[in-house]
Amino acid sequence: VEPISEEVRVGAEMSGKLRDVSVEEGDRVEAGQVLAVLENDDYRARVALAEAQLTLKEAELRRVINGARRQERREALASIKEAEAVMENARVEQHRRQTGYAQGVFAKEEADRAEREFGVAKARYDMAVERHALIDDEAREEDRTRAEADVQLSLARLAEARALLEKTLVRAPLR
Repeated sequence: VEPISEEVRVGAEMSGKLRDVSVEEGDRVEAGQVLAVLENDDYRARVALAEAQLTLKEAELRRVINGARRQERREALASIKEAEAVMENARVEQHRRQTGYAQGVFAKEEADRAEREFGVAKARYDMAVERHALIDDEAREEDRTRAEADVQLSLARLAEARALLEKTLVRAPLR
């Protein structure tokens, strides 16, 4: 390779086996043109991995920002309604058993069991309400910050992988 006015020595920034030489001695070349390529399959694989990791982290960030899907929100609301109906049924049954016990119609064990069943139904209702609140709420600031930082870290890793890959290219000087 000979420039127009002077002889220039070129070399790769890293050592390795030549994979391809794309010019012949005496060819005219443009500044920055790739003259040769070192074996770089491992570096290309690192770039592909870094790109995939970035895509994953960007998807995780979108999930954090967007929160639950409409279907998940509707399901959580339906769970509240179901638990509320079960709780109301248990409350009515508890009242009936307590009244029956007071009148001597039901044994104390029946009244106690109805009270426990109401307690369980109430706890399930409360749990459904909390689950809905969790699903319906926006992402916590620290979750969003972490997801954003993960994207930035993935971008940096991708830039590093691309820089290493670039070092396997022997280019004509920029003068």
